Amino acid sequence: KKCFNSAAQSIHIWMYTVTDILLIHQLEKQADLGVDITVHYDKNGGTQTLPASLHPQIVKSKGLMHRKIVIIDEATVFIGSANMTIPSLLLHDNLTVGIYNREMASFLLSPVGNTFRFQDGMIWLLPDKKGAVEIERKINAANSTIFIAMFTLTHNKLVDALIRAKQRGVDVKLAIDRYTARGASKKAVQRLSQANIEIFYSSGLPLLHHKWAYIDHKELILGSTNWTESAFNKNHDVLLFLEHLPAHFQSQIDAIVSAIQMESNREL
Repeated sequence: KKCFNSAAQSIHIWMYTVTDILLIHQLEKQADLGVDITVHYDKNGGTQTLPASLHPQIVKSKGLMHRKIVIIDEATVFIGSANMTIPSLLLHDNLTVGIYNREMASFLLSPVGNTFRFQDGMIWLLPDKKGAVEIERKINAANSTIFIAMFTLTHNKLVDALIRAKQRGVDVKLAIDRYTARGASKKAVQRLSQANIEIFYSSGLPLLHHKWAYIDHKELILGSTNWTESAFNKNHDVLLFLEHLPAHFQSQIDAIVSAIQMESNREL
């Protein structure tokens, strides 16, 4: 709400689901003040009819329009796993990163190709199978640690890469949502467990809706993308690669990793 309230010119949103009434009302207020607002969403995500002042647009795709991107005044970009719903923002575990970068905002507003490189990082728009190849490359290059926090993990090549990393001595850990661990992610979890990879299962009512990988305490891969074939082959998703994280950012991610481990179970 603070970011919406700070907008002077425009707010552009790509969101799988938009149902949080407080946020919708805040957007309406900004539209009344003359801020240009556009909301792109998935027709099957549960979004009800949005006010015309928000210029709602349904995005068509082979799969889901699953991105979660907010751009304020064509300068500040938010990318993460949280939908604009009350459960997503107040109950479930998610991670969103905000970056001030006008060139990044410009690329996302009018993409040329699927990738955008900026200082110490990169954005990758999906669907694009090469996005999974880039994650595999990052896993293969890991030297000491890999911590994955993931809602759904079914992508066999990425599972293979994690197992290879473990076999060459990298400390690999996975935090997974307990519901998908019993369902869609079951086979992947079994394979990783058999490879002696330590697995943390979420506990309590909230979903572990995270979708990120933390490599060598210096690189973070996050976004709206579950590690599934559909995410890379069909869905409109987004990946943000952050390289050479500054010390204060590393400390924040380390704290989140510790909290996830403390709040999780070692068995289903």
